[in-house]
Amino acid sequence: MLVEIAAKDFDKFRRGIRSAADKRRRAARIAMRVEANRLRKELKREIREGAPGGRSFAPLSMISRRYRPDRKPLARLAIPVRYWVENDGGYRIKVGYSRATVRDSHGRAFSYRQVSASWARLALLHQEGRDIPLSNLARVGLARLGGRLKKQGRDDMAKYFFLRKSTRRARIPARPIIEPFWSAHREEARRNIVMNFHRKLRGERI
Repeated sequence: MLVEIAAKDFDKFRRGIRSAADKRRRAARIAMRVEANRLRKELKREIREGAPGGRSFAPLSMISRRYRPDRKPLARLAIPVRYWVENDGGYRIKVGYSRATVRDSHGRAFSYRQVSASWARLALLHQEGRDIPLSNLARVGLARLGGRLKKQGRDDMAKYFFLRKSTRRARIPARPIIEPFWSAHREEARRNIVMNFHRKLRGERI
């Protein structure tokens, strides 16, 4: 569940790194880190706006709108978006939701801004969509809320809280996050890494 760029994806850049002196290798790492951070910020912004990569999320259900009338779907999933930079000989960055262990240049394992297991599961749930069971307790709770809405004269909203007896499951629609975002930004990211690399070699602050 993340964006991933490796230097091997564009040969000319990779060859330049392999034959480079320490200065060029440092420039390569910084170039990728800067772009990873930019992608992180952009992904967070687009999630908050409800349209990663310009593709709008499926709208909230009527029940969800009752509690969050002004909130974009999945806006909270912008909170745990992270990025990682791995110096594993391949110069790799990752952006998104990951629980992967990262190893440094000496083979030592460590975690960098690790996403919690609960956030990772939640992101995957909404990314893929799923049918979830409805317990009797949940059905009764929804009916009570519907009753309160009826008393308030909100029949237009109340009807969504009274479920048929045959309704035993609720559907969480798939709301793709990473795929549309990466499709929209892949080429731009690669260009930025190469541009950052050359700017850093020229001594510019990036």
